[in-house]
Amino acid sequence: NRSNANPWITLAAAVERAKRGIAAAEVPLIDFFGAKEPFALMRVALLVYGDVAPKSRLDALETVLLGDDAEARKYAADGAALSGALRLVPSMLKAWNRATHIGDRETIGFAISDMLEPEPGPIASQANVWRAPIPASANVSPRMAAFIEAQRHAAEAEANYPSGEGDDEEDEPDFNHLVSRAYHELSALLSPDAVVLGGAEWCVRDFAEKFLRAVQRPDAFGFIDMRHRFEASTGVDCRAFFHAGAPQRLVIQATLEDFLQSTAASAFARGQRYFFGRPLDL
Repeated sequence: NRSNANPWITLAAAVERAKRGIAAAEVPLIDFFGAKEPFALMRVALLVYGDVAPKSRLDALETVLLGDDAEARKYAADGAALSGALRLVPSMLKAWNRATHIGDRETIGFAISDMLEPEPGPIASQANVWRAPIPASANVSPRMAAFIEAQRHAAEAEANYPSGEGDDEEDEPDFNHLVSRAYHELSALLSPDAVVLGGAEWCVRDFAEKFLRAVQRPDAFGFIDMRHRFEASTGVDCRAFFHAGAPQRLVIQATLEDFLQSTAASAFARGQRYFFGRPLDL
């Protein structure tokens, strides 16, 4: 019920409608993209939107990424990463360049890395790079004012996806060039409209296999994000994956093995987004 006085009920209703494949179930979530209260509503709405919105409605995330609300831009980047929509990466990079706090840059940069890198690599390592512009002042000299203006133009050029032509190959590429290169390579290999994760085309079965390999490694930890993606895509009940915050490795392993051995696993098409087993974007 979009008009419910409790926004959490509205959000939960949108999720339940999306589970049943009801068209435009995610639309009420847009009302919460600028919400400052109650706590975490904005973040949850943007993340859920990334899970449930079909391709035709992902422009709502792009609008937030290009908007003026810094907090919303950060969470929209996480939502964009959950959607896997490669075409949102340029807007995510613009949001990264506009961030004025290192924490925001990390959040947005890591979201981009999740989409473009198989494992955290050069993009992730530069996610928190910070080159704050020198603030203008009424008391600066004309020479300093010209320098400040040139610096601003350089930052704007970086945000508009540099081609990388003419770079000194001995220099370490900066964040903008790393992202631009990975984005253009994936776009050429797949399509600008592709759904990606970890530098490859999204595939539920591939992801389940990766999750299974991870949970079998004693040095691996966490798994909360992986559980989110697996459960949101398949609808498999994963509530037993954690107990008191600790991953239940044998439970996770058994569930993933059962899924991969089932006929249901083969029904998930490569490059297709799903929510609770229902295809999106069709």
